[in-house]
Amino acid sequence: MCGLFGYQSASGKMPGAAVAVAVMACRMDDRGGDSFGYMADGAITRGLGTISAGDVPAARLGAVTTLMAHTRNATTGAVSVENAHPYSIGRIVGAHNGIVFNHADLNRTLGRDCAVDSMHIFQSLSESRPLSEIQAYGAITFVNARRPHRLYLGRFNHGQLSVARLFNGPKSKARVAGIMWASTRDALVASLSLSDSRYDMVEIENGTLYRVQGGEIYRHGKITISAAPVKKVATISKHAAMLPGLAALEARAFRAHFDADSPPLAALGPGDPVFHQGRWVGNWPDE
Repeated sequence: MCGLFGYQSASGKMPGAAVAVAVMACRMDDRGGDSFGYMADGAITRGLGTISAGDVPAARLGAVTTLMAHTRNATTGAVSVENAHPYSIGRIVGAHNGIVFNHADLNRTLGRDCAVDSMHIFQSLSESRPLSEIQAYGAITFVNARRPHRLYLGRFNHGQLSVARLFNGPKSKARVAGIMWASTRDALVASLSLSDSRYDMVEIENGTLYRVQGGEIYRHGKITISAAPVKKVATISKHAAMLPGLAALEARAFRAHFDADSPPLAALGPGDPVFHQGRWVGNWPDE
């Protein structure tokens, strides 16, 4: 489980952006903690630990035109600055929250050496390979490095991403001030409320790619990343007992408390990470 957040201003400084960035950074730290990174108007910064403890200059980041940020909770790949999002791969700079299920297969069949599963998405975008080769779920934000103010975002296979449109001026003559996003609706609404911003939520359809440009959002196309193959899991109780953080949970409780950020229960395979109440509790055991 990781956190995505950011914004794009329509023109100049967006009122309340510095406060919103500070609040979203703190909220997304709850989803990360291992490393963080952001791209601000094309310049990339990455570091270890939480983003709020990394002396992130919220005032400066609230004065840029385009901010794309990420907090990482590592599941695949070592905790290192090199493995922190956003990744710069070829012409693509991008960040992902979610899981790529066929990470090892893609490394083997495509001759890659991606240390983190998410890297495959941006490697394929850079190489113009079909995203349907990838089995994954989650949400992505990315840009072409040559056009840092034309940003793409979307969620797929039931990943999480919330987006809001912000406004300037009196209600009768409101102008679009920009677009802001975060992995969760609660974090986004909290940041906008505390920054005293006027906004409308934007519905982000599952499987649709959107373009954010000039401080407005447009439907761009489809995200063709494949879902994981569905598997029948007949021994939930036995498997749940093998996970360190779920040892006391029975099958019914395990199913009821299964996080939206983890893949669907039936799609879990050996080695897939499992989250419970926002915390990584282990990987799904071998059959």
